[in-house]
Amino acid sequence: MHWTEKLGHNPKKSWRLFFIGLFFFWVFAILLWFSVAWPIFVFYLLVVALIASFGLAIWGYVGIFANRFYHLRQRQAEYKRVFSTKD
Repeated sequence: MHWTEKLGHNPKKSWRLFFIGLFFFWVFAILLWFSVAWPIFVFYLLVVALIASFGLAIWGYVGIFANRFYHLRQRQAEYKRVFSTKD
């Protein structure tokens, strides 16, 4: 099984992960911006949450890319079969 099959088998889930990660990334970034007057442990918690949400968005984006790359590979194999000059 190629990595594109494994990661790109569910594009709707990948899009959902990407948008959820992106949403929480911006929420935590805005909270981090306003956390100047808050205790320092809140700052560190927000940084960890920001990194986790960024990772979630990246994982979703990798799934989206894998799905598109998988379909390109499938079409390439099909085109080679159809337009092959060997008889």
